[in-house]
Amino acid sequence: MIDINEIENTIAELENSSTTFANCQKLANLYIVKEHLQNNNSSAPNEVVKEYKDILPMYSRYCEIKRKYQDKEITEDAVINAMYDVSTEIKEFIRILYANVDTQGEKQILTNMIAELKTLY
Repeated sequence: MIDINEIENTIAELENSSTTFANCQKLANLYIVKEHLQNNNSSAPNEVVKEYKDILPMYSRYCEIKRKYQDKEITEDAVINAMYDVSTEIKEFIRILYANVDTQGEKQILTNMIAELKTLY
């Protein structure tokens, strides 16, 4: 049987390593396996988990497109479109997460995070 701790340790190592297409692919696979194992030990995936699972494939696709752009194989438009797709998935995740909070404190944390993101640039 697959050990969830081994998966989590490998994920941590990859998250702290260089951002390469190969590492993104490995992380995507490990996140999916980890989520599957966790869902088998709990109730059926809810909407938040469904939205969360949509982000990583789009990010992996973005990484691949970004690499091709850096290798001058494709245009900037492809990178922009891929980033738009990632951004859309993240927005959908945050919307559904916000819709599923129960307390004002949770809402305030998300609101503060969004406000903080606006001030980054």
